[in-house]
Amino acid sequence: DESRAVEGELDSFIAPPKGLPTMTMTPRDAYLAPKTRTLPIAQAVGKILVDSVIPYPPGVPLLVSGEVLEQRHVEFIHYLLAKGHDFIGTEDPSLKTVRIVDA
Repeated sequence: DESRAVEGELDSFIAPPKGLPTMTMTPRDAYLAPKTRTLPIAQAVGKILVDSVIPYPPGVPLLVSGEVLEQRHVEFIHYLLAKGHDFIGTEDPSLKTVRIVDA
């Protein structure tokens, strides 16, 4: 049934967290930061990201280099992972870990 297929597609599309992430560095400065480290995603809350976090689909960045990872983003990421979404733009596509600027 065609209507059921469309319904299922709509179920997999959810809105990202409200509000814009906090940008504390330019994407270039964050990506080229002289000191970075990799942390488990739960330990990276409040830290500046080096990599972009792009759920696919739809392929629109949730976070970009230089933005601060917040708990609301982690919860949304876990939700999307549970729904079977892939992520691009990160060193670890499973998002168990993320790279952060080590200031």
